[in-house]
Amino acid sequence: MKKEYQPVQCDFYDHFEIYALYGKSVRIEYQSFEGEKLEYTGIIRNLRTIDKEEFLILDDHDPVRADQVLKIGPFENPEPVDFSSDKPG
Repeated sequence: MKKEYQPVQCDFYDHFEIYALYGKSVRIEYQSFEGEKLEYTGIIRNLRTIDKEEFLILDDHDPVRADQVLKIGPFENPEPVDFSSDKPG
């Protein structure tokens, strides 16, 4: 079930923009609308706002809504940035 969109914090969104700008491979941990934790490794091609919801447009993958992202980091980095505890609650 799709939840109401919760805007992400600016410093978290900045990470999306930087990874999209440089086209580097990233590891993203995100949560599906059903609550399942999923992982994507690849490139963020673009960021897009659709109906006031922000999405990560990914290479060879369905878009991921920004507020579903729990962790993001460079593919080479075993310690991704964890913003899941900083999300408004």
